Amino acid sequence: MLITPEPAATGEKHAFKNLIRERMKAFIVDEKLKPGDKLPTEEVLCERLQISRSALREALASLEALGMIEARQGSGRVVRDFNFDAILSNLAYGFVIRRQTRQHIKDVRKALDLFFIESIVMVATEAQIEELRQKVRDIQQKMRNKDSYVKEDYELHRAMFAITGNPLAQQLFEITWDANLHIDDGDGTPPRQASRRHELSTHSNIVEAIALRDIVGARMAVLAHYKHMDRVLSSES
Repeated sequence: MLITPEPAATGEKHAFKNLIRERMKAFIVDEKLKPGDKLPTEEVLCERLQISRSALREALASLEALGMIEARQGSGRVVRDFNFDAILSNLAYGFVIRRQTRQHIKDVRKALDLFFIESIVMVATEAQIEELRQKVRDIQQKMRNKDSYVKEDYELHRAMFAITGNPLAQQLFEITWDANLHIDDGDGTPPRQASRRHELSTHSNIVEAIALRDIVGARMAVLAHYKHMDRVLSSES
């Protein structure tokens, strides 16, 4: 068997690792392996890819980190159903490390909300709309008791993104929400002002526009919600 020689220089080593990883990806595609399919043994893969066992294991570890394959006890390594978990978890880490990106996070969420509100208006069922109304009432009750309503706020927005039926949109919401909480620090409670009633009304207006199948009204309500958030953030800076 002809084994591809591994370079000694640091820069070349990095390029070599990427090359082997790409070979592994190509192998999975060429063999038409599906999620749940078992990968060949290391011996077979080394033979097919013409690489050493150490190079192969580095490539396999890299693909596991990317969420493309996984090791299952008693089954060996299998192909995973693709998802964005690994990518988005790194995105969240980047948001937290770069604390000045709070505005960037809000911009991403605003874009998501404005884009998906139309489909939410169009596809939301009566049961889903009633669920959203109940979550607004839950927020209202927390406000009356002067309790934190972070969890209820999260549940309302999570339920709206669930209506889209788009798993990536739901994951992006989770990432931006989680990153924002980390940036806020403290007890995990985003800063709130005395204008809680106005915040509640913007939530309620969004839900009622959805109930009326009013796309324009829903978009305006979303914009009003973010205008309120901008005022809150500017008063805290």
